[in-house]
Amino acid sequence: MDRYLGSTLAYAKARGVSADIDALGKSLIQPDITILLLLDEQAQQKRLRARSVTAEDLETLNQNFCQYVLVDCL
Repeated sequence: MDRYLGSTLAYAKARGVSADIDALGKSLIQPDITILLLLDEQAQQKRLRARSVTAEDLETLNQNFCQYVLVDCL
């Protein structure tokens, strides 16, 4: 199980990295299984603030990240 492939691709897409990131992801060994843990928004915000996430990161995560994770993983 690769803990980083899915999240790395989702973060890149959410931050507007070129669509070539899809080709890169497909060229790597794909994990056999992906486990996606979902939190309600309140719990998510609490955990992010506890990690001193920047305001820019919060904005990116709120607007784009979750939609890319859900689309790519489901």
